[in-house]
Amino acid sequence: MNANPDHISLEQPRTIGEIVRAAMGIYARRPLLFLTLTGAIVVPYEVIFALVSAGKGSGTAALLLLLGLIDLALVNPFVTALETQALVDLGDGVTPSFGSVFAQALRVLPVVAAAEIVAGLSEFVGFIFFVVPGIYLAVRLAVAAPVAAVEQTNWFDAIGRTMALTRRNFWRVLGLLVIQGFLTYLVAVIIGDGNTLASTTIGLLFAVLAQSFTTLLISLLYFDLRARAAPAAP
Repeated sequence: MNANPDHISLEQPRTIGEIVRAAMGIYARRPLLFLTLTGAIVVPYEVIFALVSAGKGSGTAALLLLLGLIDLALVNPFVTALETQALVDLGDGVTPSFGSVFAQALRVLPVVAAAEIVAGLSEFVGFIFFVVPGIYLAVRLAVAAPVAAVEQTNWFDAIGRTMALTRRNFWRVLGLLVIQGFLTYLVAVIIGDGNTLASTTIGLLFAVLAQSFTTLLISLLYFDLRARAAPAAP
C-alpha cells in the first residue's frame, strides 16, 4: 500500500461536531472507496430484498424475516468490518487497498457478527420491556461491532469493552445516535416507495450512501471513546 497524504489521527478525542466533520472530510476525500465497500455488500442484499418484497406468495413473510436476520447477522457487521478496517489504514497513513480491506474484514467478520447479534438482540429485548431499557442498551452497546473489528478479541470481551468505553459517555453517544437516526430517517423519506426503475436506482444509491456514512460515524465514535479511555501521557 502506498503512503497516504490524507492521514487522520485516530488517537485524539473529538466532540460530536468534530466527529461529524471528520466523517464528512474522510468521505469527501475517499467517496469511491467507502461507497464501493458498502455497495458491494448492501446492493445485492437490497436487490434480493426488493425482489422478495414484490412477491405475493405465502412464503414471502418468512423470507422477509429471514432477510431481516441476514441484515443483522451479516450485512451490517460486514459493512462495519470493512469501513473500520479502511479507517484503520487511513489512521496508519496508508492508502487502503480494496483487496486487503476485504481480506481483513473477512478475518474478523465472525467475531463482529457475533457481537452485533448479541447487541442487536439485547436492544430488541430492551425495547420490548418498555422503551427506556432499549435506548439505554443501544447507547451502551453502540460500538460493539467496531470494538470486535479492531481489538482482536472475542464477542464476549467485545461486549464488555463497549460497556466500559460508553460508561460516563452516555449523553455524547446518545447524541451521535440521534444524528445517525435522523440521517437514516431523512434518506428513507427522500427514497420514498420507488415505483420506477430510475427512482429505485436513485433510492438504492442514497441507501448505500446513508449506511456507509452512518457506519463511518460509529467507527469514529469508537476511536473517540478509545482515545478518551486511554491513560494520560506522563
